[in-house]
Amino acid sequence: MFSSQEIATAVKLGCQITHFIWNDGKYGRSAGVELGGVDFVKFAETFGAKGLRVNRSGDMERVMREALDSKGV
Repeated sequence: MFSSQEIATAVKLGCQITHFIWNDGKYGRSAGVELGGVDFVKFAETFGAKGLRVNRSGDMERVMREALDSKGV
């Protein structure tokens, strides 16, 4: 949840940024804790940002382009 302050501030200030979150669940290792799934699209939207998700590798370029072309956070 490190991103929450940055997203909230960027939206409040009307910044034009794109913030990518790469989530592979455990980042290739186990810390002994599983926090469960976080819906990062909804997470972004709760702060007034636009949230997008890549579900298949073939969608990566299209979704990244949409993110970079979007106004705001």
